[in-house]
Amino acid sequence: MDSEKTKAGWLKTVGRRSFFLCLFYGLALSTAFAAGGSSVLTGRATVRLGDLPPAQSRPGGLRAVQDQANDRYRIPRLPATNPGARAFSLPFRPLVGAPSGDSPAPFTVFDGQYQTGLEPPDTCGAVSPQFVVNTANSVITVHDRSGNQILSTPLNQLFAPLSPTGEPYDPRVRFDPYGQRFIVTCLQGSPARLFVGVTRTPDPTGLWNEYSLALTDLPNNWMDYDAMGFNRNWIAVSANLPGDPWHYGLWAFDKADLYAGGTGQFQFFMDLNGATLQPAETYDPDVNDLYFMQQDSDESIALYALSGPVGSASFAKVGASILAPTAWVGSPDAPQEGALNNIPTGFDWMMDCVVRNGSVYGTQVVMPLSGQVRSSI
Repeated sequence: MDSEKTKAGWLKTVGRRSFFLCLFYGLALSTAFAAGGSSVLTGRATVRLGDLPPAQSRPGGLRAVQDQANDRYRIPRLPATNPGARAFSLPFRPLVGAPSGDSPAPFTVFDGQYQTGLEPPDTCGAVSPQFVVNTANSVITVHDRSGNQILSTPLNQLFAPLSPTGEPYDPRVRFDPYGQRFIVTCLQGSPARLFVGVTRTPDPTGLWNEYSLALTDLPNNWMDYDAMGFNRNWIAVSANLPGDPWHYGLWAFDKADLYAGGTGQFQFFMDLNGATLQPAETYDPDVNDLYFMQQDSDESIALYALSGPVGSASFAKVGASILAPTAWVGSPDAPQEGALNNIPTGFDWMMDCVVRNGSVYGTQVVMPLSGQVRSSI
């Protein structure tokens, strides 16, 4: 990527009681790994969410299955590499500067997903013009835009036709404004499986097309921390594959095939370079490439792209890694006003990635090794 087409910004809003820094990256969109490993489709199904039994509340203190084996683990870092990189280009648009004032007040405030008792809760949410969908370990809940709860049901009921073992974890939910569909993904422990569900209409209480996939050749048959994004061509899901060595897996689904209730067409990629590959939620309807961000060291971020024909796409790094102003470590838990318990701030990997108006944006939570410690958004 040309240097004049690369931007990185760190907003410096100082928090009153903060111990961590949220890095904000902006890159003007302006490289190939071969598919490796193997993953197989293990099931397809259709279910109507509105017909499922309601979820029940549980006592707190239960540990989610993925954290029983590996709590607060550290991702191994490999040197940043750039095999087969090639240039991508879009019309360059400069990033917007610092905000001129406070954000507008919310139109509606209401309670979302209740505490399920599983720790960490791994909360996620998506909003459409009519609905608000929350997921957590291990429940999916639907509200209308006024905050009225329509339904709440366990994820193992949503994916019951695919016979999950135990409770699915690490749920993610997105709303695709161009396809007018909700998308949900989650994981299962041993044996490791990925579940993917897409609504047939904009109404999440109606019919869903569902798919399950398994890994077939990893000695440590376990997945963690899936991340999900989309664009006009693909729904992409990545997951950490802990072990020695570490891998990440990437599934690139044919979005049109899943929306049509097709056979679940996908490509699978696997690599050794770190973990937590964050696909972009793409809000530019004409962008054909799907972009990704990944922390590839304790002071740099890498940008990747999925490009080419659906079904035979290539996945590759875009340009050189982007260096931060200072190195960092994982952030400590943060205090919250009026409470004795601190808020877990998670790991120092990429937390989100969005493509909008010709740029790709990413966020992560870290603590810098030097300089002033800030809370930023």
